[in-house]
Amino acid sequence: MSIIKRARIGWRDATNGYVVTSSNNRICWKEVGGGALITATVTPGTYSDLELAAALKEAMDTAGAGTYAVWRDGDDEKFQLQQLENPAGAVFNIWFACASTIALEIGFDESYHGGALTYGADFATPDITYLDLTEPVRSPEFLPDFKARSDLRSLSGRRRSTRHGAAVRKWEADLWFNNFNEADEFFDFLTWAWRGAAFRWWPDKTNLHRWVEVQIGNTQTPVTERLPLFKNFAYRIMLEQVGNNQGTIDLEDLQDR
Repeated sequence: MSIIKRARIGWRDATNGYVVTSSNNRICWKEVGGGALITATVTPGTYSDLELAAALKEAMDTAGAGTYAVWRDGDDEKFQLQQLENPAGAVFNIWFACASTIALEIGFDESYHGGALTYGADFATPDITYLDLTEPVRSPEFLPDFKARSDLRSLSGRRRSTRHGAAVRKWEADLWFNNFNEADEFFDFLTWAWRGAAFRWWPDKTNLHRWVEVQIGNTQTPVTERLPLFKNFAYRIMLEQVGNNQGTIDLEDLQDR
């Protein structure tokens, strides 16, 4: 039987994953050509990646004499900062160690960054949110039909695994929660993931160096209704591999664990 006994999923919720407060809302730098240290302040709030990029650009454009570009690269999940004025041989320098620095929130070390016109973040943001799966993850052809189970109310019947070439594999997972709040929080994630965003799946949650990039299966509508089971609540979801990046492993290696 194809089964993964221990698993965890993780995702970076860039839609509302950036929390800016009065203790992490400043960036300090010197513009092209040197001069005095400039401080820009972002209004506290909860931001998406696009909103935070726009707010940071507006704050830097307002505080400085120059014009700036700020964006988050969707491929490596890192912010980029660029000064658009570009006189020959000039650079701008960022003091990420200033008081109330925004550095960690946008992925930069709290240190001096100098000698360039464009800076890429030191690490991806926002932080990964983890959810440990409480039930084994199985290949769908080995799952019992909902209709055959007396303790569950049938929603969609059996789903079988399909293969689209060697790179794609589908699995199903039942996720159980102790209360409505936990289930609703995960429903929010399902709603976000259904828009096509990929997330990471650690088939062995004890080894975070090995993961598979997956998404909610896009060929069938995921279950979006709680299933009552002995006063607990559950979702059944389809997991679909979307590609192997550096450090990942193939789902074919994960059977019979």
